[in-house]
Amino acid sequence: MLDPDVMARCPPGPVGVAVSGGSDSVALLLLAADWARAAGRPLHVATVDHGLRAEAAEEARFVATLCSRLDLTHETLHWRAPATGNLMQAAREGRAALLSDWIAGRGGRALLLGHTRDDVAETLLIRLQRGSGLDGLAAMQAVLPGSGPGPVTVLRPLLGQGRDALRQMLRRRGQDWCEDPSNADPRYTRARTRRLIADAGLDAERLADTAERLRGAREVQDAAVADLLARSASQDRWGALHLSRPVLAAAPRDLLRGALLAALTHLSGPGHPPRQAALDRLATALDDGEDATLSGLRLRSRGAVATLWPEQR
Repeated sequence: MLDPDVMARCPPGPVGVAVSGGSDSVALLLLAADWARAAGRPLHVATVDHGLRAEAAEEARFVATLCSRLDLTHETLHWRAPATGNLMQAAREGRAALLSDWIAGRGGRALLLGHTRDDVAETLLIRLQRGSGLDGLAAMQAVLPGSGPGPVTVLRPLLGQGRDALRQMLRRRGQDWCEDPSNADPRYTRARTRRLIADAGLDAERLADTAERLRGAREVQDAAVADLLARSASQDRWGALHLSRPVLAAAPRDLLRGALLAALTHLSGPGHPPRQAALDRLATALDDGEDATLSGLRLRSRGAVATLWPEQR
């Protein structure tokens, strides 16, 4: 049930698997163990304990026991919440960093995650509610190549599988799993969205197919944004970007926003992107020839040229 096209892009060497103890990740673990034995690949397992729920330690022990039965190595990674900021976002970013560092430390360049078709459907509805554009609505990538020194490629080989089918597979194999109570807690957006899908009788497969089509549309938009930047932007030797206001003003609004987002990312590095409303304000400032700041960058408009550079410079 692992997507063979995804697994064909798995880098050589040891492979890491992130397992929380929930049904999706336990299914991933069993299927990955089968794959690793057949392929002769070393497989290592990690569980992240965020320290946010009392049950997390017991869930990590459950995974460790399962790995012992499967003759696989297991490690529990501990993350501690920052004193301020967006807790859920910090937890996601912290988990990703911990897992990447962990498998890289074992000589591996591949990390398997257990996201399913249901996760794609839920994410689509969550981001629709937030008013996301194509970047947010497009389906998550099945293969996310790493960058930088010692890159770790993230693979999601279960995106084509539904949660119910995976649970049926686990039952056939006599394998239980842990139920995270937060998955049914209405205080959490994802739990409410999961309940909405069930109560409204929405088809998760169709929602996921819609997200996949939107990903194709985003790829077309990305190509158009790259062409727009090639015609409108240049970078000087000090690192500032100079943007042609007439060329950008003639572009469709979505492409203008995409070009500004790409420029911001180029100068400030990958991170949490600004919200759509903030990008709209920056685009309006560019149109009106006004100065503005966003994401630690300053925009200065002078005649036909707008210059974008880090504020600290």
